[in-house]
Amino acid sequence: MPIKYIFFDCFNTLIDDFDEYGDESGMRPLAHIPVKHGLYDVEHEFHDDYLAWRRNYWSNGNCDEVLLRDRLNHIFLEQMNRNRKDVNLTLVVEEMLTLFHEIFPTTIRTSNKVRAVLDNLKDRIPMSVVSNFFLPDYPEYLLAQHDLHHYFEFIIDSAQLMVKKPGKEIYNHVLAKAGIKKGDISQVLFIGDNLKNDVLTPMEIGMQAWYFDRSEERPSAQAPGHIKSFKNWDILSLLFKQEFSRV
Repeated sequence: MPIKYIFFDCFNTLIDDFDEYGDESGMRPLAHIPVKHGLYDVEHEFHDDYLAWRRNYWSNGNCDEVLLRDRLNHIFLEQMNRNRKDVNLTLVVEEMLTLFHEIFPTTIRTSNKVRAVLDNLKDRIPMSVVSNFFLPDYPEYLLAQHDLHHYFEFIIDSAQLMVKKPGKEIYNHVLAKAGIKKGDISQVLFIGDNLKNDVLTPMEIGMQAWYFDRSEERPSAQAPGHIKSFKNWDILSLLFKQEFSRV
């Protein structure tokens, strides 16, 4: 099946944000702040709470996005109910948001191979980005910081729509925005590092999908044998060469 349009995931596909533990939450550099204000005794307690809240909130299959400010408020209100401490949450959350904006962009990494692959694709096929993130317009901001934004027709994130992948609404929105007709969905390719969000759900909708397997670098899901996967951008480049040589 020919490929006429490509959607890329953003984080840990085009740019990387996972830390040395494989954690992609971005919360570790902020964990001292709720400790300083007396909400927690040690930093890992906040980080564990954040990961648990995130895991539990979306465990029932809902796909609504929750902005970072609201996530922190939810977590801290629950913690205050547990420890019976009276803390100015507005102060804590604002301090954490300020520090996040300062630190998180400095943690983003990319590779020259990303740009080389996109250079080879840009005059051949239209591309866009579909990302989950808890701050609106942040994926586009970070891609611009690395001079990658100009390769794409548009960059959509879940905080703009308040719907996360794998919610069908975000895929339907970007397909419509890209002008993809229902009969042409099979000619769309989705590429990303999340097996459910970037591969299985797009395939359910009728797209093609390739899995960026990051298991050599961080904990990642294992793809079924029938899923086309790659472990680095050199291999992705070869996949594209094979694909376009058949056209």
